[in-house]
Amino acid sequence: MYDDGYRKYFENIPIAAHIDCINEATSKYLIDENGDVMFTHPHNHKDFEILLIKSGIADFKIDDKTYRVKPNDVILINPYEIHSSLAFRTHFPLSFCCFTFDLSLLGSVSTHPASKLAQKLCDGSARFDNVVSDCEEISELFGKLEKIYVGKKGAWEYYVSGYMFEFFGKLYEYGYCHEKVLPSKNKIFIKRIQQYIEKNYSENITSADAAGELCYDLSYFCRLFRSNFGQKFSEYLNFYRVTQAKFLLKDGYSVSE
Repeated sequence: MYDDGYRKYFENIPIAAHIDCINEATSKYLIDENGDVMFTHPHNHKDFEILLIKSGIADFKIDDKTYRVKPNDVILINPYEIHSSLAFRTHFPLSFCCFTFDLSLLGSVSTHPASKLAQKLCDGSARFDNVVSDCEEISELFGKLEKIYVGKKGAWEYYVSGYMFEFFGKLYEYGYCHEKVLPSKNKIFIKRIQQYIEKNYSENITSADAAGELCYDLSYFCRLFRSNFGQKFSEYLNFYRVTQAKFLLKDGYSVSE
């Protein structure tokens, strides 16, 4: 499902971090019959996400591919890619740092190469490889970014922005970015339907309304939705509404509100 709840943690610049360590004793996530932990449910968002694995081994499923990641691997999640992750009990603890950020962090001057790249990432005509392994420079840069963000001393926003430019510059230089990518029909569908739900979830909408708005035949829309989201439109919509309600409750709203 579409989930951008982390955005409420944005500060002076549009970036939020999540640092965690997962083991059997402290896990607050879903544990399966093998004792493995699903610490990220299938979801996506329009922002870019980067993670550094510090210890342990995990599987990251990103769209239709699964990647086995290890310490010092960097995971890159492009806008609107559906992703989930599973930590293996036999390799606990799993520790990682994750940054999620609006691509405006790369600048808003339209003539700047970074701004042009950000726009291509958002519209799906460019993408980064999902995993960077055995690249010490990239891992070290991530570590510097984490240290500055966590410490938040002085003009930390300037340093975070600077390290982010350097991080993407290295990724681009080393060939991890691919441009002139043709977004798949599924990608286009996912992006359009999520934008529609995000805008209209508080209204009394149905799958017929969504299909009509996006100019799809209803039966084809329903098949396409289920194949991409793994559930019916009405089920996804209800789950999305409950998730939004949880955010409101955390922000101090009452149940009746």
